[in-house]
Amino acid sequence: MSFVFSDSSSIILLHKAGLFDRTVTRLPLVFSPSVYRELTRPGYPGENLFKHAVSTGRIRIFSLKEPATPLPDPSLNLLDEGEKETLALFLGHRSGFILTDDGQAARFCKKNELPFINALLIPKLFQYAGYGSRIQTDQQMKTISSLGRYSDKVKKIARALGPDDLARFIKEVK
Repeated sequence: MSFVFSDSSSIILLHKAGLFDRTVTRLPLVFSPSVYRELTRPGYPGENLFKHAVSTGRIRIFSLKEPATPLPDPSLNLLDEGEKETLALFLGHRSGFILTDDGQAARFCKKNELPFINALLIPKLFQYAGYGSRIQTDQQMKTISSLGRYSDKVKKIARALGPDDLARFIKEVK
């Protein structure tokens, strides 16, 4: 079975954009223990929503069999614990893809040719999988873009990607 290994940055953006419920319904999300702890800090927005999604089995928590450090690439040790654990979990499973909006994690994924997307592309995945219209997707991408810290280059690439470019990720949408 394939999974979507997510860090907290993407989940927070999707929650703020009103797309969290749709995301956990359509994608097999996995959090590391530190990502879960980060998302469920007392008083943080979405704390109870995230706890409920885990307690009802809509999101899985996978623990690392070994410590997240050291990892194959020393640059990983510069990442926050959640990003480190997320990447380590993916590297241990090698199926599905990584969902991250962390710049350093994205650079690591590119450098090591690991499949990843950011929250900005989630609406496109849903549209191309038959769960949304172009108008809906454009609006949702604008919302996420206004909440996140995306460069103009990243926004331009995201707008240009089509179904063929995202086929590897679309197949995970249920």
